[in-house]
Amino acid sequence: FAHANTATSLIAVWIAGDDLSTERKLLAALGGAARRQTVLGPESVRADVVDLKEAQIYLLPASRRFLPGRKIVGATVSVKDLAAARAALRVDLPGEARKGKSLFLPPSVTHGIWLELREVP
Repeated sequence: FAHANTATSLIAVWIAGDDLSTERKLLAALGGAARRQTVLGPESVRADVVDLKEAQIYLLPASRRFLPGRKIVGATVSVKDLAAARAALRVDLPGEARKGKSLFLPPSVTHGIWLELREVP
């Protein structure tokens, strides 16, 4: 596929909740080991990060949830060119935030989750 936004793949999923023990067990069974680190986002937070073969899972505190009953609160998509990705959006987005090589689009414009576009060469 050749997307105008230069997207290439989904590289992270953000999960938030009080009890993520079921998710932790599943990720461990898939070979993922959690490590604590600061996760960059619209607001940086200390969280567990699980590295899988081609992606990461961020296990965030429940305070990062904004829709009751929904544990998936964000996703990260790799793009080849952040400027091209931003231009492909063709609209001004309220609440967007840039941090380094990432653009964060708020849930209000992405159907209920944070969407990070991260430039990965």
